[in-house]
Amino acid sequence: NSGLCRQEGGTGWNSFLYLSSCDYCQKRFKMDYISRRYKVELLIKKISNIYRWDYFPFIIYAGILLLGRLLIPLDFGDDIYFSNVLNDQNIIAYLISRYNNWTSRIFIEAVLVVVAKYSIIWRILDVGIMILISVSISKLTTEQPSRKINWIIMYLSATLSYTIYNSAGWMATTLNYSWPLAFGLFSMISIKKIILNQKIRGFEYALYIFAFIFAANAEQMCAILLGVYFVFTLYIYHSKKIMN
Repeated sequence: NSGLCRQEGGTGWNSFLYLSSCDYCQKRFKMDYISRRYKVELLIKKISNIYRWDYFPFIIYAGILLLGRLLIPLDFGDDIYFSNVLNDQNIIAYLISRYNNWTSRIFIEAVLVVVAKYSIIWRILDVGIMILISVSISKLTTEQPSRKINWIIMYLSATLSYTIYNSAGWMATTLNYSWPLAFGLFSMISIKKIILNQKIRGFEYALYIFAFIFAANAEQMCAILLGVYFVFTLYIYHSKKIMN
């Protein structure tokens, strides 16, 4: 009770002396100090755990990417066209027209016209896509997470010449090439898990199927996935034949 810690009519230095000699106040001060120190130590421990995390290099990479994505201009090339598509028509009418007259990449373009209209969505999601590429490469090339390998992947990814992305506009180029690559690599993780007899949880099946469908909507990635899954099918068939 704080009322027990007030000298009646006491103010200033007299009050301070009283509070200093009050057992309750001393105990309360000590408890507060211990509590604050525990919270600081807990925060330091969490930061230390993040720093020692095998995927910490990708956190650094994400920060660099986010800074870059927030600064780059998006008002040129095909980005201008796609950002205005939904101003005078709905997305269904647009996709039907594009499928009949220009492209079969309807899943890609469905996402593209939305993120192009609200560019802040692209600026955030594209960071996640680039990180997904790096994480997927890490998971596909290592049996156990390796901090050293992840630093190498991060450095190689960061040295990629980003001028290739602004030829037709950042959003249009990344949606048509980087995003299918990211989802294609991610979908291949399911193959590795099956080969290594690792458990695939229910929600992972949904994510892998979505990733496969989106990636296959780009012709180049579709050809790659077709080859990879064909070889995987042969491997499974041959393995079962040997077991039988």
